[in-house]
Amino acid sequence: MLQWWRERRSQAEERAALVAQMKPRVRAAFGLGETDTVAISEIACPDLGCPDLETVILIMRPGRRTQAVKIAGPLAQVSDADLVQAAARWPSLSEAGEK
Repeated sequence: MLQWWRERRSQAEERAALVAQMKPRVRAAFGLGETDTVAISEIACPDLGCPDLETVILIMRPGRRTQAVKIAGPLAQVSDADLVQAAARWPSLSEAGEK
């Protein structure tokens, strides 16, 4: 039981480190400001044609709706090119919905 707990804790620490490394990359790719908040998670995707894991980036801007950006594949495999492609699909600030 103790070994299982240690492995889970190690995995959580590794994922937290990946998220911490990715946040500045997301901020740069999406042109986010200091008041914008980024949350990154990795989820299992049960849909047919979807990869087993996908990375979900939530971008929260003051006065605007939260927007979710999904990138096919696990967090550890998200590249700068993936972020640039996702940012290209990002709606302009004027099109983002108000609260």
